[in-house]
Amino acid sequence: MAPSPYDILGISPNADAAAIRGAYHRMALKYHPDKIQDPTKQAAGAEKFKDVQAAYGILKDSTKRATFD
Repeated sequence: MAPSPYDILGISPNADAAAIRGAYHRMALKYHPDKIQDPTKQAAGAEKFKDVQAAYGILKDSTKRATFD
C-alpha cells in the first residue's frame, strides 16, 4: 500500500493550507535533486521529490483533497 499524501508530507489530515504549503516547501528543499550534493543519493532524492510534488498536488486543491479523503 502506498503512503498517503499526509504521510509523505509529514502532516496530520486536519492540517490547514498554510501547514500543507510549509510542509511542502520544507520537503522540497530537502529532496530537490539540485540540493543533494551526494551523487549516490541524487536518484533516491529525485524519486522522493516526485512523491512530494504529487502529494502536494493532491492536497493543495480542495476538490482533489476532498476526493482523496
